[in-house]
Amino acid sequence: MDHLMIERHALLLVQILDVQQRILARLDRITESSSSQDWYSPAEVARLVNRKPSTIRAWCRDRRINARKRMQGRGGKREWELSADELKRFREHGLLPEVKDDC
Repeated sequence: MDHLMIERHALLLVQILDVQQRILARLDRITESSSSQDWYSPAEVARLVNRKPSTIRAWCRDRRINARKRMQGRGGKREWELSADELKRFREHGLLPEVKDDC
C-alpha cells in the first residue's frame, strides 16, 4: 500500500471510532433513563424487550420472571408489575427455568 492509501484508511478508522463512541454514549444515556423507574407494568416491559404484553403476563403467571401483583384502579383489579432489578436480571440472564408442577 502506498502512503496516501494508509492515510485514507487511518482517517476512516478515526471516523468509525468517533461514531462508535457516540453510539456508546447514547446507549449509556438510554440505559440510565430506562432504569430510573422502580417498577414496570407488563406493557412497559414488553416495549423495552420487544415482546407483547400478553407474553410478559404469561411469563409472570408461569413464574418465568419474578413479578408481583398490585392493586390497579378503583375496581380493585390486580395487575402484574416487575421491579427494575428483575428487568435488569432478565436482560442479563433471560427467563427463569420452568417450574414443574408435581401432580
